[in-house]
Amino acid sequence: ARQADVEDYDALIRLLQRQHPLEAAPVALMAWEQHDEPRHLIEALSLYASHNQWSEFARTLALLDATPGATRHSLARLRQSAQFLRLVGGYHHNAGRLAQARRDYEAALRLEPSSSDTRQALLWLLIDSNDTNAIRELLALQEPAWSASEDLHEALAGAYQALSLPQVALTRYLTPHLAERQGDFLWLMNYADALEQNQ
Repeated sequence: ARQADVEDYDALIRLLQRQHPLEAAPVALMAWEQHDEPRHLIEALSLYASHNQWSEFARTLALLDATPGATRHSLARLRQSAQFLRLVGGYHHNAGRLAQARRDYEAALRLEPSSSDTRQALLWLLIDSNDTNAIRELLALQEPAWSASEDLHEALAGAYQALSLPQVALTRYLTPHLAERQGDFLWLMNYADALEQNQ
């Protein structure tokens, strides 16, 4: 109903997210259409991205107004959000547009330098790109600060493996977590790969 206020939309989105997250996304888009709050569009994009619904993600992006100076549903306005940029970077990354994904991730980091999710996304992108020069530069600049976050250890290990330095990956970032990861099949497979790479 047109008279639904923003709290009504928020309540319905919360309810749907529990068991029907993909039904929450169109409701979030309706809230955005009605109230023009970027958080609703970002919520819809997050839901589509987390369920690999990239065609829906693309359709949603197409709703944005790229006209310079546009105020309602403006792409320029949303590009001031680090979370939006990271989501769009993930969309480009998934589609193989690695240069565009990198630009979006780096722009997101400029807005929110402490974001563990964006740091991780950028690291995996550089690993996927096999851009060893960029990986070396990033590690030289950021590793002392980034290594303090355990969330990034697997990606940092991957970066060293991409540089053909598996012993560093094992010593700094993988072996210290071995005891706590005994029940994590995928992590153990990655650990085995690192051991094999290190002969």
